[in-house]
Amino acid sequence: MAMRVIRPVFTEDQGGDLVSMKPAAPPDEAALESLIARHPEVVAEEEGELLLVRRQKGVPDKEGGGDRWALDLLFVTRDAIPVLIEVKQATNSELRRQVVAQLLDYAANGTAHWPPGEIQRTFEAHRDALEEEPEAVLGTFLDGRNREGFWRRVDENLAAGRVRLVVAADAIPSELATIVEFLNDQMRADVRAVELGWFESTDGRRTLVPRIIGVTERTRAAKSAGKPPISPEQWITEHYGDAPDTASGIRRHLEIAEELGLESGTTRNHQGIWSGRGNRYPIQVYRKNHGIALNVKGNESLRNGLLAAVGALDADNKDWPRFSAERLNDPGARDRYREFLKTFIEEVGLAERT
Repeated sequence: MAMRVIRPVFTEDQGGDLVSMKPAAPPDEAALESLIARHPEVVAEEEGELLLVRRQKGVPDKEGGGDRWALDLLFVTRDAIPVLIEVKQATNSELRRQVVAQLLDYAANGTAHWPPGEIQRTFEAHRDALEEEPEAVLGTFLDGRNREGFWRRVDENLAAGRVRLVVAADAIPSELATIVEFLNDQMRADVRAVELGWFESTDGRRTLVPRIIGVTERTRAAKSAGKPPISPEQWITEHYGDAPDTASGIRRHLEIAEELGLESGTTRNHQGIWSGRGNRYPIQVYRKNHGIALNVKGNESLRNGLLAAVGALDADNKDWPRFSAERLNDPGARDRYREFLKTFIEEVGLAERT
């Protein structure tokens, strides 16, 4: 394999003189991570600006479990694609196959175990800690485009595995580049490595020279196409045509939601059914576990109300308790669920204003 030669980079100063920037290395991984957090455009290529959700985002290894890992950086794109970034220095021995396994762990468990709304809640908490207004920051980032239902689309893309996985380092070894290019061809996720060539001048100025690995026109075109939209009834038939009790329970939920003035539709790539109003969809019907989940936002009274209405919860986590759709086939449970939803709609601010 031919040796890669890194030549100096020259930068013109204000006086018109060329300043030699010699190859160097970041002082540590935290410095590289901090730089990407402040200037995400260095890893974004043609997709444009990225919005930082937070640094060191916890990732659980089971539903409702505590955080087992910490992802270095979590961003979202203007197209509501979650971007998971792991940062390594070239001197780190993990910058070979290990970092790919690490990033795949984060992606697999994040998509499986981050509940709907988790990325939005994380973003809002991070901005609150910075004493910034989350809605204002999001509005500036989106610049008036695709704002309605933005966080719902983030959840849909996460559930569908439509995420971007990025290894960022000051140098990318050839064996890692080969693995990244192979994975990007094979996976639904967009997998890439970003080499951030780090150069410094004698007076302390720094220059980064990005090189993105793994993006090809063929894979980009293949991954940009989603499934055509379908109606909730088509979704039920597609996923539960051979499970009549579950299908019936989902239909009962949709009837009650419509009766109470809520809208319902299917998520992109047919991962589930949402119910809500405006750009808020706090009720989700899932494909993978036959359940209906409601975002009670940690409200113990609402959680207990749902439990009393349907009799039992299949996933009793703090924010998104879930129950089996089949329970709504019981007339008594259905009536109690209808009354509970009236309270839920008021409590979470979905009631129509006159």
